[in-house]
Amino acid sequence: MVDQKARAKAGAGDASGSGGGGGGRTRRLASFLSVYVLLVLVPAAVIVVLLAGGGLGGEAAHSSVRPTPGGTGHSVSRFLLAVAAVLVAGWVMGALFERMRQPRVVGEICAGILLGPSFLGAAWPGAANLLFPAAVLSHVAVLSQLGLVLFMFVAGAELRPALLRGQVRVVFMVSHAGIAVPFALGVALSPSLYSEFAGTEASPTTFALFLGLALSITALPVLARILVDREMQDVRLGALSLGSAAVGDVTAWCLLAGAVAMAGNASPVEALRVLAWTLLFVLVLVGVVRPMLGRLVSAGAVTGPSDEALFALLVGGALLAATATEYIGLHAVFGAFAFGTAVPRGSEQLARVLGRLETLTLFLLPLFFVQVGLRTDLGAGGWRPATLLATLLVCAVAIAGKLASTGAAARAAGLPWRDAAAVGVLMNCRGVTELVILDICLELRVIGSSLYSGLVVMALATTAMTSPILDLLERSRPDGGASRHKDGADVRPL
Repeated sequence: MVDQKARAKAGAGDASGSGGGGGGRTRRLASFLSVYVLLVLVPAAVIVVLLAGGGLGGEAAHSSVRPTPGGTGHSVSRFLLAVAAVLVAGWVMGALFERMRQPRVVGEICAGILLGPSFLGAAWPGAANLLFPAAVLSHVAVLSQLGLVLFMFVAGAELRPALLRGQVRVVFMVSHAGIAVPFALGVALSPSLYSEFAGTEASPTTFALFLGLALSITALPVLARILVDREMQDVRLGALSLGSAAVGDVTAWCLLAGAVAMAGNASPVEALRVLAWTLLFVLVLVGVVRPMLGRLVSAGAVTGPSDEALFALLVGGALLAATATEYIGLHAVFGAFAFGTAVPRGSEQLARVLGRLETLTLFLLPLFFVQVGLRTDLGAGGWRPATLLATLLVCAVAIAGKLASTGAAARAAGLPWRDAAAVGVLMNCRGVTELVILDICLELRVIGSSLYSGLVVMALATTAMTSPILDLLERSRPDGGASRHKDGADVRPL
């Protein structure tokens, strides 16, 4: 009975407390607000009055804290604005072109052209200067070069030598024919373009070399993306095209190394020095770096480095290799690509790390593509008849030379004419690698801005025409292309 009375009294006390709980909460809230106003809002008001009313010592003190337009904060904000504009425009245009069954790179370059002097700069110069002043563009260019170096490392690391097994002679014939014929046509075309379109540092020989190289290249990364999108990467036709593009890229990098050395006005002794250092660089990669990476990766599951440590090691190694080739006299991308080829294959840990690195390049690489568009001024030459004719000529020579040479080589290897034509169309795709070559040409002042713009147009046209022509070839098959997805055409050894 006593317990019941005690519980009743306690319940009444609880009810009284809960009933007064609302008043208690109100009092606590009022107390909090009064303290907040006293300790936060009142000092904030005093700060505003002092700053606005000159209470810190007059006009001199007020003017001394005013940021200058060229201050660090201003530069950082302009840089961030430019990067944001580039990324958003590149993503929107890339997604739009992807919906049209085109590689994202085409849309990203077009985004740069729209933001650059060709369109925004011509229609609204004030907005173009606000977004992309010269000082900010130089910072964007440095960041884009970092993205390009890392991308070329990933491209080298993802090369699959197994694609060449059993088709080595065919692949070498297709790839080298696709380099030699367009290269020769470019060299033959160069005398008619040299006086009008060569850069300030170009000699007839270096101009001819770079023009021939620009017309003969195939973009391995973009080609690989097209094959994956079309589910052709694992069929014989796709493997032949991808293997040929891989060999062609290696050949092109070797030619590029020689052309860069010549563009630097290197003497024969200097050229031999560059060649000797390049051979030493390759030997170190093959004999030292590759075995070390193989041991590290194979030990990764037991005592090897963590994913984060391997990520830092690979990125650091790619940047060091790029720096080494830059000092040797080659371009930085050559070192990054070569270091990528030294990375061992078949490791799950390595696949995870490369996946993270690819995610990073998804952020950085569009800066390079959009920067190419920003540097492309379609009105630089006023599109005089000579400029328009030069653009049409390089497009015609590049397309005809690549299609004819690689298609004929594939047909000689035993492919039916539709498959041989498809190989020619795939090898005609330029894209990323072409833009790297053009960027180097412009950096070395081997070509002028008008021809640079015309060659960018050629790169866009040859990349954009790949998927539509492949669709036409597929529809022209009697079976609608079904047999191609089974095992492809037979290729007999040459």
